[in-house]
Amino acid sequence: MADARIRKESWFSHTEHLVVMHGNRRVAEHAYRRRAVDEPGDIFSVTKSVPSTLVGSAVLDGRFRLEATVGELGSVRGFLRH
Repeated sequence: MADARIRKESWFSHTEHLVVMHGNRRVAEHAYRRRAVDEPGDIFSVTKSVPSTLVGSAVLDGRFRLEATVGELGSVRGFLRH
């Protein structure tokens, strides 16, 4: 269903790849706009979405507080590397 919408609707005109995972297994993959499945694509705002998701998860796990300073975050073992 997602594949059909990506191919048909202009809203998805910048979509280059679709990968569906179930657990650790890739169950479907498609490339669009004359791209190969293994060809790198533009990721636009994913570069902001993934880190914000990871930070949100770390806050929920109690790894640091939203009010923490950058100096305090640097002391969280394994979170920031120099």
